[in-house]
Parts: sequence; structure tokens; C-alpha cells
Amino acid sequence: MKKILLISGLFTSLVINAQTSSKGTLEVAPVIGVAFSNYVSDYGYSSNDPIVSSTVGVDLDVYFSKNWSLRSGLHYQIMGTEYYTSPGWTTERLDYLTLPVHANIHFGRKKNWNAHFGPSFSFLLNAESESNSYVNQNIENSVNNFQLGFGFGIGHKIQLNDFMALGLQYNHLIGLTRANRYSDYNYYNNYYYDYYYHDNDDIRNNFGSFAVSLIFRLGHKQNKD
Repeated sequence: MKKILLISGLFTSLVINAQTSSKGTLEVAPVIGVAFSNYVSDYGYSSNDPIVSSTVGVDLDVYFSKNWSLRSGLHYQIMGTEYYTSPGWTTERLDYLTLPVHANIHFGRKKNWNAHFGPSFSFLLNAESESNSYVNQNIENSVNNFQLGFGFGIGHKIQLNDFMALGLQYNHLIGLTRANRYSDYNYYNNYYYDYYYHDNDDIRNNFGSFAVSLIFRLGHKQNKD
């Protein structure tokens, strides 16, 4: 019983004296999660379904104070859509490597909540389409190689010890530039590409993910609440 009380007391003490990151701290966090994506456009894609995929990457936070940091990193993200075309469903998959450059604000009594926002730069790695009539058709000629997006998200940090924490986060990215190029090439390969990638329509990606990360604190400077 005494051991249980002692362990409980130590745990409570650690929680109460949880340390926050201060100026000069660097945090590196591998990230893995589940993502969903769809197209958005003024033309309208209400009949399209989102695609579900996994996402991996690494977050990097450089702290300017205990309240603010610069959030960057690299993330492998799968965007695209799914739609019905007789005789079945067609899935378009656009693979990107995304570099966010976000302001990250840390809040809460122990600064264990954060909200980040800013530009995200996505570089196309691969673009494929798959349906009942064909498998993994390359559509890179139909997709722009670069995407500028606006990203934002919210996260919660569970401190494990002075140098390590578990992170839970939701991230979102909205494409600001069009994902599609022009439809001439698409028309000769598949009629439905011409329908979905017509010249006058700006197709943009809409991407969200729920993720978990393991946060490692480097350049540690103690700053107790």
C-alpha cells in the first residue's frame, strides 16, 4: 500500500511539475496516421467520395518562446478522389511530399495544447488512376507537379518524461492552387478524365488526417510552470 501511495505521489508530482519547452528548444517527432482526401471545386464534386489512406512523416518544432514555435517537417500524403463511372468505381491517387512552414502556438496551463497554421508546399511524386477497366494508369501529365496549400491543425501532448512525449493531432490542408492541368491529353486516354479535368475547372485538394507522434525534445531547457 505504501509503495502504491509513493508511486502515485511521484506521478502526481511529475504531472504538476510538467516542464514546457522554452526558447532554443528543438522537438523532432515521427508521425503516423490515417488520412482522407477529396477534390473541391467551384464546378462541384458532391457525388465524389473521399479516399482513405495512411500518412507518415516527421514534424520539426523550433521554439522562440514557451508560447510560440516554427513548425515544419516532411510528410508523405496521398490525395485524390473516388467517383462512379459505369461499369464501376474509379479512384484517382495523387502522392505528394509536403513541406509545411507553420506558426505554432502552445497554450493551456502546461502548454500541452498547440494550434498551427500557415503555408504548405506539396511536390507531386506520383499520380495514378484505377478502375474496373484498367489498373494503375499513369496520369502525371494531367496533374501539376507543385501545389501551394494552406494548412492548419490542433494537437495535444502527453508528457512521458523530460525528453519524450506522445502527441495526438488533427491536421488539415486545403489546396490553394489547382491540382489539374489541361484536358487534351486526358481526353485521348479516357473520356472521364476529360469530364473531371476540363480546362475551365480549378480542381483543388482537400486533405485531413488524424495522427499520433512520438516527440523527442533536443536542446532541452527547463521551464517549469
